[in-house]
Amino acid sequence: TMNPEISIIIPTYNEKDNIAILIHRIEALGISCEISIVDDNSTDGTRESVKKLASKYKNVNLIERPEKMGISSAVRDALPSSNGKYVLVMDGDLQHPPEAIPKLLREARKGNDIVIASRYVKGGKSQFGLHRKIVSRVATLFAHMSLQETENITDPLSGFFIFRKDIVKPDDIQSSSYKVLLEIVVASKSKKISEISYRFNKRKYGKSKLGIVEFFRFIFLVLRLSKYSTMK
Repeated sequence: TMNPEISIIIPTYNEKDNIAILIHRIEALGISCEISIVDDNSTDGTRESVKKLASKYKNVNLIERPEKMGISSAVRDALPSSNGKYVLVMDGDLQHPPEAIPKLLREARKGNDIVIASRYVKGGKSQFGLHRKIVSRVATLFAHMSLQETENITDPLSGFFIFRKDIVKPDDIQSSSYKVLLEIVVASKSKKISEISYRFNKRKYGKSKLGIVEFFRFIFLVLRLSKYSTMK
């Protein structure tokens, strides 16, 4: 079989109500892709749901992990078995609309190393409450101040992006943070980064997993990366 053009990595933790809808919507796009669901020991039947889908769609595979390990390590674990020229990362909770994938892919094909779906470029939208909006803006500002690689990126904390597989090695990704894009931007030293606008949707099912622990993990990640990027 020919390699797919794009490997889609979707980290999940208790997304049973969302994951089937998401996979059907991705399959409906008709793009050449493989879908890796990296599941952190969900207890709600997410795995069983994915296994059922994998018997219907041959391009779906499940990577099962013993405990909650986070998005960065999910990407690191899925990279070695990804066969696409491009790798796309997105959440499994329908907040990232799969209908934006063709637009991300088109931009990547133009020669960009990384294309980011941004809530903040013209036309982008985010249905956050005020509290999340403020936290998100403060975190973005902090990234901009600390990491010069992010200065031209409006949404360096986006969890929805595509990159050329050969610009990073799995070992470049070390953190337990969910902000894996920052690590890829810094490690790849890429200058060819572009953004597209998209609407960040509210969660329909389940609850959000962004807490104070994640926020501090993010702060430590940025500090570690800023040390790393000044050493280069």
